[in-house]
Amino acid sequence: YLLLPFAVIIAAIGVSGGAYVIRNMVWTEGIFVANDFWRGIKQNFKSILMIGLTFSLVFYISIVSVSLANQMIAVGNSAKWLFVLSKIMSYSLLIMYSMMSMHMITMSVTYDLKFRHLLKNSFLFTIGTLPQTVFFLFLGTIPFLLLFLGTFFMGIGLILVLLFGLSLLLL
Repeated sequence: YLLLPFAVIIAAIGVSGGAYVIRNMVWTEGIFVANDFWRGIKQNFKSILMIGLTFSLVFYISIVSVSLANQMIAVGNSAKWLFVLSKIMSYSLLIMYSMMSMHMITMSVTYDLKFRHLLKNSFLFTIGTLPQTVFFLFLGTIPFLLLFLGTFFMGIGLILVLLFGLSLLLL
């Protein structure tokens, strides 16, 4: 987990450029992929990096919390239900912030907002459009889910991942 911030720095480069290219494709603007990718890195790297670093912090805190709860359950404390509740809350926080991060990425590429406004607006979007957010998040992960279902579906999933990559999640 100590290397997670370094991985986030590398991922922020690709996500900032890729999200900018996807945004321009959705707006049906004429795009030149390589040029727009580098322009997206220049314009959005700082905000995407901030989003990624806070996500890695929330991820780390959630994983540590779940690990501590598992340890306390294994030791045999009397209040096991409290630690199970702690695990449920930690996973819920991680899922909620994951959905918020997807909204923050799209908002930071489209609008020039401060980080606290990104947090507030992404929270409102996530709560306000929860069914749609879960549905489209599921649609974006279908190619990756197909990779785990037998050889025929694995081939279809591999083709979809090679064709679209993470663009469905960014979309």
